[in-house]
Amino acid sequence: MKKVKGLGFLVFILCLSLVLPSLVFDVSAATTGFLNLNKLMDTSSTSSGSFTLTADSRFFIVSKAEPAENLVEVVQLASSQFAEDSTPTSQTLPIVYGTELFSQDGDILIVINDTYAPDAYRISVDSKIKITASNDRGVLYGLNTLLKYFRAEGGNTVPCFTVSNTPDVKERIFMLDCARKYLTKDWICNLIRELSWMGYNTLELHFTEDGGMRLDIWDEQYFTSKNGNDFSWLMGGEGAYWVDVTDPDAGKYLKTAEVVEILQTAKQYGLDVIPAFDTPWHSEHMCRTYEKYAKASDTKNNTFSYNGKTYTATAIHYNTTVTSESRYNGVAVIDEQARAFVYALIEDYADFFKQYAGSTDFNIGGDEVNLTNATGWADFATEQGIGSTAFDTFVWFVNSVYEVVALKGYSGIRAYNDFLGRTDLLNKQKPNSNIEIVYWTSDTPSSTTKKLKTAAEYVAEGRTVYTGIETYCYYVLRAEGTNDARDDSWNNFQFNKATAANIWSKWKPTLVTKLNYDSSWKLDLNSAQTHLPADQVEGAYYMFWGDEAGVSTEAQIWNGVDADGTWNIRERMWANINKMWKMDAKDALSHAEVQTLRTTVGDFPGYPGFTTNAD
Repeated sequence: MKKVKGLGFLVFILCLSLVLPSLVFDVSAATTGFLNLNKLMDTSSTSSGSFTLTADSRFFIVSKAEPAENLVEVVQLASSQFAEDSTPTSQTLPIVYGTELFSQDGDILIVINDTYAPDAYRISVDSKIKITASNDRGVLYGLNTLLKYFRAEGGNTVPCFTVSNTPDVKERIFMLDCARKYLTKDWICNLIRELSWMGYNTLELHFTEDGGMRLDIWDEQYFTSKNGNDFSWLMGGEGAYWVDVTDPDAGKYLKTAEVVEILQTAKQYGLDVIPAFDTPWHSEHMCRTYEKYAKASDTKNNTFSYNGKTYTATAIHYNTTVTSESRYNGVAVIDEQARAFVYALIEDYADFFKQYAGSTDFNIGGDEVNLTNATGWADFATEQGIGSTAFDTFVWFVNSVYEVVALKGYSGIRAYNDFLGRTDLLNKQKPNSNIEIVYWTSDTPSSTTKKLKTAAEYVAEGRTVYTGIETYCYYVLRAEGTNDARDDSWNNFQFNKATAANIWSKWKPTLVTKLNYDSSWKLDLNSAQTHLPADQVEGAYYMFWGDEAGVSTEAQIWNGVDADGTWNIRERMWANINKMWKMDAKDALSHAEVQTLRTTVGDFPGYPGFTTNAD
């Protein structure tokens, strides 16, 4: 048996068996928190006796050979989190490895068993604790859950018990709109820690929007564009043309070093990262900023390179004949220079996220497109031989973006369902068969005119489907006067029903039909019409949208807008993630019970609290 120091320095030590006395423990005296944690597990059982973690305990990785560095790092993170909780002390416990024969009573054993499902784990507690999982992330979840049991019991002693847990959803995604709303590096890093603690495994960073672009990656100390571009001048934000609420952080954005730290934190805490570049719509900030510099004859900023060719465009927005500010919201995809600009930006972001996050998936957006004033798009389709409608041009462009991203080594490329799946628009072009679908909206059940493909139709095409239906999966900063979109009593939006109580009692990751306040729908939430089979759902989302950035501060998003914690995002996340791990969790615990449990297990170890906002 060997002791692990740092990230791989090993020394031989002598192992002496230490038998710790087992305390008599009446399982019926276990706390409510302990018993309710059991109800969230797939299987659970308790037995007589107890386990006490002491300063002599160790994290013992069961392995004949030196364990992989990634696994060691996970255990080191867990050790530091136990120390943050002073469980058992504020000093980190040693990490050792060897055959199980050399483990001793009081140890926490880590066992890798590749027959377990991804992210699944088993915890067995008697004279030793054994965490078994198939991968590093499963180990982290098992150790986090163990720490939650200690928190529930309020000390260093827990009853002897065995639990196993496998997530019902493979990819558990939190989407963060950090384009419209400026969010500080520290806030995002603490969000990552909270996501990991709760059991999410993926963070999607949505960094281009109508109201801003706030991820600067063009610091040459960290990244060099293969096309030789520097698009830092695009960074910043301002409310979209339809936003009435002033953005107090309009010009702010994340510097490259901060983005790198965010991605490193995500890796440390076991989160995959998906970059999200929405196009051709939701592009108002990019298009307006481009024209601003072009009109100023600043050739430094409106001259760029792509694929060995230099471009200098005067504008990139979709219709220069329209006088409304809405003209900036879409890219002029029929213009070679506008397309090249988008491709150049996307290539840089794809390279950057590949370098610093090892990303394999990319969201290319394609949602909420308005073709009403898309002058010339139908003619372009005819001229190019790709069809005869504006919709053909749109689909052709999305397919071209897919190809740009795929050539950068991304294997999971997804887009939103609402426009690619239009069934009421004539078209020749079909979306690339490999594009995956984020299913966030649907026709209303009472609709007599079908406009959108159903999720089942996408599955029948062989596409991977992720769910995130707006009714229950959105947290949106939007308000009108005293009305707020996070208040389910204000029936003005499809997404105002996403309270924690509604998520817990009404939502499942299989839900693929939007529901609103219209009682005439009379739709049974449990009917086959509303759901996909569980095995057809690759992942599920919870989405934060910063539509009107000035509506709430960072602290208000995190803690709530008043002393009662009204509309805080964490209680909604908690309901969402527990339904991803156990779709029928509402049958095991009431919403009141699961909220009380959230208070008991608390936030991530070392949680600093949020009492101030970004400077």
